[in-house]
Amino acid sequence: MSRALTRWQAVVLGVIVLLGLATGAYGLFQVGERQRLWNGRFTLAVGFPRLQGVSVGTPVRVRGLEAGTVSEVELPDHNAADAPLTLRLSLDRRFQHLIFTDATATIINEGMIGAKVVEIDPGHRESGAVADGARIAAGSVADLTGLLKQAQEMLTAVRDGQGTLGKLMTDDKAYAEVLSALEQTRKLMEKSQATADSMRQDADAIKRLPIIRSYSDNPAELLVRPMHQRHRTTIPAAALFETGKAILTDGGRAKLDELGPWFEELKIKGSDVVVAAYTDSQTAANSLAAQTLTQKQSEVVCEYLKDHQKIQKLGMLRWRDVKPIGLGHDAPLMPPDPGAPNARIDINVFVPQ
Repeated sequence: MSRALTRWQAVVLGVIVLLGLATGAYGLFQVGERQRLWNGRFTLAVGFPRLQGVSVGTPVRVRGLEAGTVSEVELPDHNAADAPLTLRLSLDRRFQHLIFTDATATIINEGMIGAKVVEIDPGHRESGAVADGARIAAGSVADLTGLLKQAQEMLTAVRDGQGTLGKLMTDDKAYAEVLSALEQTRKLMEKSQATADSMRQDADAIKRLPIIRSYSDNPAELLVRPMHQRHRTTIPAAALFETGKAILTDGGRAKLDELGPWFEELKIKGSDVVVAAYTDSQTAANSLAAQTLTQKQSEVVCEYLKDHQKIQKLGMLRWRDVKPIGLGHDAPLMPPDPGAPNARIDINVFVPQ
């Protein structure tokens, strides 16, 4: 036998349903913010004689940052069958002021897996800002297959033309061309190896990340924010940690506690915090050891500030990201404060403009 809800029970049930809907809408909005679904877009066009590995959805980058995707591939009409294939690029409106009319777009390989990326070289400010829907020039980059083919063709031509290897060695021009092709191949192989090492280090770093850490640990994306105002305070590592360790001293804790009023002033909606740690060759001579030490130091500072200063909280139901990053011996992406030591902690608060 069913029983009707009392008025009080109906009110409570309605409040619970409304809270559930509000929470779902907020979560959807946050996902959209992370994916930039609500940002304005603008388009550019670029033509290439051939496309290999590029299709709708291929990422587009500006100065190394994810800026958009390929939205359309247009074929030439029957009257111009030998015309270039046109890519329509859909880009985040925030990047429009960074791209100029003499910009060029190049299709490059990403890492060792062969995935393609369209990389935009912004051009020069003197040429003027690019317009929505404008067509930019296509750049070119040599790939490994092309260089090896070029080297093989040169060797075959020299062999057929001269008859013997001894003849090749006496022809200075042919010898120089072969060396040039082989040198380009060597440089490309070294670049590919460096990319593989970088991917391995990134994978190792991701394995060390706790679930609650932010999605991106790319130093450029974290520290270069053209659309944000940056507030930074720098503390020497020696003032916070035991020598060569990631253990806070009593004086280090007191130093971090002094930042409480500074953080209170910067509790602004949409802001986030990035703690970047650097070291010097005297503290950690090995680059891998330096990166490991500084990563741990940045994490220790973040955890202390979250536990004691609650820097992650902006209000009752509002939170912001607090991201640690260790940069070892790497040169800073942003100029340090005058007189700042190499071994230091940079605490950055980024406020959107």
